Amino acid sequence: MAQPKKVKTKKKVYRTAWGELLKHVFKYEVNYCENCGTKLELIATITSRYVCQKILKHLGLPVHEINASSPRAPPEVDYFDLIPEYS
Repeated sequence: MAQPKKVKTKKKVYRTAWGELLKHVFKYEVNYCENCGTKLELIATITSRYVCQKILKHLGLPVHEINASSPRAPPEVDYFDLIPEYS
């Protein structure tokens, strides 16, 4: 008995790519090089603070830490005042 052929289907994209979001929101293309127009590719993600500081120092860029404050909740709105009264 012959096996049915496996058909490759295109995966559904559930999230929009980061570069596409930037392009849509800020009208800035981050997926292609400004100089030559070739497609850029992510080759690494640097998460080490020490490595980031070392790279910035090597490039002669300022190295200072940003003290991020805790996220806050959105301002409270009294939703009950916004609901129209129905008779």
